[in-house]
Amino acid sequence: MQKFSRVLGVFLLLSLMVSAGLPDKAKAEGVYGYASVDVLTNYVWRGQNLGDDGVVQPSIHSTKDNLTLNIWSNYDLKRNRNNEVDVTLNYSVESEGMSIDAGYIYYALKDADDTQELYISAALEMYLAPTVTLYLDFDEGDGGFLVMSVGHDISLDEDSSLHFGASASLNIENKVMGGEFTNWYNSELTASYTMNIAKNVILEPKMAYSFALSNDAERAIRSASVDNDDKEFYAGVNMTMNF
Repeated sequence: MQKFSRVLGVFLLLSLMVSAGLPDKAKAEGVYGYASVDVLTNYVWRGQNLGDDGVVQPSIHSTKDNLTLNIWSNYDLKRNRNNEVDVTLNYSVESEGMSIDAGYIYYALKDADDTQELYISAALEMYLAPTVTLYLDFDEGDGGFLVMSVGHDISLDEDSSLHFGASASLNIENKVMGGEFTNWYNSELTASYTMNIAKNVILEPKMAYSFALSNDAERAIRSASVDNDDKEFYAGVNMTMNF
């Protein structure tokens, strides 16, 4: 617990410094962003359990017009070390009734070879906000990964809301996902409660359940997961500071 508190405290202090130091001129010119930290029971990525003894996942996100830069990392509390840093560059546009995002992700990994993805995502501005995202790994994975998702928000009052989500994915000959096969991969159900706890500060307790959707995916997810399981429940809390 002492180690956890130290890691969380350092990141929140850095977040406050970034927020306070952003020039008013930059804000006026449309530069904005947020600093965020997740504290979770497990690190689950596309159904794979990559850390099951507690993780801290800080990130910082900055947007200028349609272009966004995000830097995210995973800190493994059991091993007392950072084992992943992801850098994402995203470009977004909106058309009538739809938003489209395209971008690039670099995965810098301590326990595996680094890899890279391009992606494109389309979301309809309608009930349940159906979204389809295609990731193309052009490095170690040399394949694709398709995610289809829906979500719904329920406003409780002006400072809090509930969110429910569901997704299903398809592996397309992507070796990073545990095998060169094309088949359904995993589904994930999520629920969270968002509340404003101070000016520009949001707290979000959350939980999720992920499970394999095919025999191919069961074998791949078990092989990649630290607990050799293809079903994962995890939970935690996120804190976000907008600036």
